[in-house]
Formats: sequence, structure tokens, C-alpha cells
Amino acid sequence: MVRHLPTNMIVLKPSRTKPKSGDLFVCNMRGEKWVAGRVIHNQCRMMSGTGNEFLVYFYRMTVSDPTALRPPFTPDLLIPPVVTNALGWRVGLFHTLGNYPLQAGETLGRHYFKEGSGAWGDPEADYYDEFHEPSPSPGPHDQWTTIGLSGYAGVDIELSKALDIEPAWDPLAEVDNSQSDLFLEGASVIVYLAVPDVNDESGLAEIEASLGEALDRTGAGEVEGHGVDLATGRAEIRFVGRSPARIRDALLPTLHSLMLPPGCSMVVGGKRPKRIEL
Repeated sequence: MVRHLPTNMIVLKPSRTKPKSGDLFVCNMRGEKWVAGRVIHNQCRMMSGTGNEFLVYFYRMTVSDPTALRPPFTPDLLIPPVVTNALGWRVGLFHTLGNYPLQAGETLGRHYFKEGSGAWGDPEADYYDEFHEPSPSPGPHDQWTTIGLSGYAGVDIELSKALDIEPAWDPLAEVDNSQSDLFLEGASVIVYLAVPDVNDESGLAEIEASLGEALDRTGAGEVEGHGVDLATGRAEIRFVGRSPARIRDALLPTLHSLMLPPGCSMVVGGKRPKRIEL
């Protein structure tokens, strides 16, 4: 079983059942606080559109007994809508309680994902919906987040911030190479990339989509998520699967075809993690 990155969310019950639109689920922060969530779409196309992208809500509500939760819910959200993959369910951080068809008034009129970093109102910003279709800019009271596929660790960080809990893991902390390879606890393979412009993640999204398609063709694994260090301009894309070697073999042809700039590398997990310069 793949060990996961440090999270404030505790492991509840792992499941390989694919999430469906309308699924009601919960997570638990530190064993102290329940958070209710809902799968809104199960066929998003934020990145590669390969059936492993789910738009989810996390609600700003008090949950004392998860078994008593029953929709419909008004979309009063704890954090902006998130597009994530199925790994949160597979490692048991998200636990599905049941499926309830979404009713009128349970969803927001539009979902906003901003390309690049920066504050709301940036006139140069581009916004998209969960299907990667161009969207108008959000209004003053709309919630938005940056475009991308959020892994469970990223979701955990955002929930922790919203609940005023110290994050369990800081992806931008300065660590040496030996420490950074410890992140393989949550991934079988990590690809490190140099990002020319940290405010424009469109190129990173294209690379991630291409690598995700390569994994889908071979069945070697799946994308767990990505992150960008704004200070160093380095990005990392994390991949999970049963065999790090199979993921490596599936990714290398695509990586070599991309003609990446110097300084890019891959770390392949296992008993003796190995770094490959790209």
C-alpha cells in the first residue's frame, strides 16, 4: 500500500470505488473535527480529462454525527471548489457515506479557476471552469482558486488554513535533496521541472496532461498532483502506482520528447530512490 504524505486528515476507510456525482463524503481533521464534502462532477477536464478528475465542495457546517448528514445543502463552502483525483478515497482520507442526486440550488452558478498566481481582479488573469473552458472573471463575492489538479495533500493544507489548524506539510519549505526525496512517501515517482514563469502554469498543465495520458495508455499509475515553489521557480509533479519502475518507463519517452530545459530530473521511489537527470 502506498504511504501518504503527512496530513491533518486521518485515515478512515480506504476504498477503490470510483467517486460519483452526488456522493456525500466526510474527512476528519486530527480525529477532532469532521468536515462534510460532496462530489459535484465526476468527469471534469481540468487537466487531461481521463475520468480521474472530480469537482468537490467542502461545506462550512458543524458536523457532530456524520451518519445524520442528509442533503440538500446550500453551497456555503469552507474553501473554494476543488478539482481533485481519486487518491483521497483510495488512501482512506475521504469516506463516502452515500449518493444523493444533486438538487436545484445545491451548486454554485459557475466555478472559477485562475491561471497563475496573484490576487483577484488581476486584469491580465485568465479564468476557466472545471472543464477548462474559458470563463468570465469572478465577482466580488465569488470563490476561486488557481487552476490545476489538487492532490489530497493540497486539499488538506487549504482545509487546515480555513480551520486555523497548523498544516501538517509545507510543500514550499526549503529542504535538501535527501529530505525532499522523503516526499516519495506519498508518490512512487516525482518529476522536478524548471518553470520559466511561476505566474503562468499553462505550460506545466500541458506537461502534466501529456504525462497523465502516457500513464493512462500503459495503466502504470496516475497523477497525484503538482506544486510550484514560487521562490525557486521549481515545479514538481507527483505520480503514484504499484511499480515505480513501470511509471518511470511510461513517462520517460514523453519526457524526452518534450525537450525540457537543463535542471529537470526524476526521482524514482523504492528501497533505494534513484534520481535521473532529464
